Amino acid sequence: MIKRIFAIALLSIMLFWAMPAALAAAEPSPAEKKINEKLDELLPKGVVHEKTSEGLPTGDFKKEIIPQAIKIVLALAGTVSFGVFVYAGVMLIISQGNEEEITKFKNILIWSIIGLIFITTSYAIVSGVMKLSFE
Repeated sequence: MIKRIFAIALLSIMLFWAMPAALAAAEPSPAEKKINEKLDELLPKGVVHEKTSEGLPTGDFKKEIIPQAIKIVLALAGTVSFGVFVYAGVMLIISQGNEEEITKFKNILIWSIIGLIFITTSYAIVSGVMKLSFE
């Protein structure tokens, strides 16, 4: 069971994180280049970070590092929860009418949905609080 959960989590990470990164690294098509040129014309030039003159991050622990760490942890938790959701759904279909297994996987499905709701709510709250300025 642990091996299956690990395999699903690893597959989820590969599909949802590695694939977009690989696609983003590809050379843009001529249509994408044209769109990017139009966007460059429309968007303001020279937007920089408020504390630096070069637009680089400052390394501020409270405003940059903690929010980024929280986002990473919540993204990992969401990936694992989604993987468990998919696993429970597949196993529920495969259980072939065995009432004991159906009950077991329904409970896993319900708790994974509750986990996803909890993680999404946590992300929304954390993002909202981090955008507030208490100065």
